[in-house]
Amino acid sequence: MAALREGLPQGNIFFGVLRQAMATDVLDPVGVYFGTNTGTLFASADEGDRWSCVAQHLPAILSVETLSIDG
Repeated sequence: MAALREGLPQGNIFFGVLRQAMATDVLDPVGVYFGTNTGTLFASADEGDRWSCVAQHLPAILSVETLSIDG
């Protein structure tokens, strides 16, 4: 099993992630999103292979939801 952390902060960095602060979408490949207790939101559009920070300096993130709009 390989660690999937490309794009996430490296080193001695600790984030708290609550159970409701992680979500997936219904796209293919699946997107994965999680928020931290320090107010940072991370997203992966490729099932967790690579991550991007999409928001910082928010209040503690207690929950994350996704929405798919069919058009």
